[in-house]
Amino acid sequence: DTETPYVQSQVLMTVKVWQSVNVLDSSKVNRGSDQFTTVALERDREYRDTLDGKDFLVQEQQFALFPQASGVHTFGPIELRAQIPLENTQRRGLFAPTRSITRLSNPITLNVQPRPDNTQGKWWLPASDVQILDSWSADRAAIDANEPLTRTIEVIATGVSVKQLPDMVMPTIDGVKLYSDNVERTSSATDAGLVSRQKITWVVVPQVNGTVNIPPVSVGWFNTTTGEQSVAQLPATTLNVSGVLQETAPLVSSPNSDTGSAAGFVNADGQTLPPLPSSDAGFEHASTTLNNPLFWVVLGALALLLLQGIGFLIYRIRNDIRRSFAVVAPSDEDGVHVPSLRKVCTAINGRKLSDVQQAVLDWAALFWPRTPPQSLLNVAQRIGDPELERVFRQIDASLYGATDSDVDLSRIEAQLKHGASRLVDARQTVIQGSQLPSL
Repeated sequence: DTETPYVQSQVLMTVKVWQSVNVLDSSKVNRGSDQFTTVALERDREYRDTLDGKDFLVQEQQFALFPQASGVHTFGPIELRAQIPLENTQRRGLFAPTRSITRLSNPITLNVQPRPDNTQGKWWLPASDVQILDSWSADRAAIDANEPLTRTIEVIATGVSVKQLPDMVMPTIDGVKLYSDNVERTSSATDAGLVSRQKITWVVVPQVNGTVNIPPVSVGWFNTTTGEQSVAQLPATTLNVSGVLQETAPLVSSPNSDTGSAAGFVNADGQTLPPLPSSDAGFEHASTTLNNPLFWVVLGALALLLLQGIGFLIYRIRNDIRRSFAVVAPSDEDGVHVPSLRKVCTAINGRKLSDVQQAVLDWAALFWPRTPPQSLLNVAQRIGDPELERVFRQIDASLYGATDSDVDLSRIEAQLKHGASRLVDARQTVIQGSQLPSL
């Protein structure tokens, strides 16, 4: 559908096989084009058509091509290998003699444009359309404090693969605790090509009473149709929170009394409170209370409740620590092992940057199976290695920039292994150091 796509943007390719004989078996092979990622859209069609006055059966398939580097690249040709009857008049049969044929398509030359210099942000998302939607599990106009509610955000991008969707960063909101609950990524084939969806669920727990401001959520993307930078955005919103206990109004001295013991006290609402008992009566009352066994029973019960409350608070704090740690280290379900880096080593020895990129992302998907990183920079940031981030930036610049650059790949394997082992050791320390005795 285009001969001048942008790097990593979608190119729709339609392959048609015109046949006027019975085809017993066939297969297609792409002879070259290692600069493209190809996704079958699984929208195959079969129909009859006429060409030069001759009747044909047409088999049509659609593919989405994603060029991985800028420059002039050739896709194809596609080779069709088929088994047909030895004679065109023969019918399909188990023992019927056949012959092999080979047909080649014309190759397609594409002039792949680099990422424009005026695009903003670290994430490159070339698409024909991007939308962002959200929904809440409760009415935002009446929310109880400390009661969790969920916000589901869905990013829908047309013309990109699932791996191209950006990670959504949770904002920091005063008076609100925010947790990432789940991330789902899916893709489907449409008339416009590949449509990828990313559904993120955030758990929102208000901690204050009153109006809470939720900032806007935005996704920057490049419009391949208009050639301009665009932003898909959810506007800012507010939560009206109630249920937090207000502080008791302070007591103020009555203007009609010097000491307050005779005329009593008046609170901030103007209500008169009874006078305080005399000091002698207070001592006598305290002595009677201390000698009452029921007082000690009640006091013991209150102390037990206090201990249970402290234990529950420690439990919640430990869970918060474990949740926050999961952002940079494997979760409980991920285990505490470091996957093999054999494929990364093989790709490095091959000196092909696109293979190195894919091998690192495949390894990262094994290390973080629940939330796999979607870019090399994301891997380096989770590992926390500035030198690895510098090398990965060079790889991205060579793959997606206008010119190639020489990249030192010699230390990538060791840096990944060292960084992952460090995260695993830290994870084990947190798990072992946060065990609480049973209450």
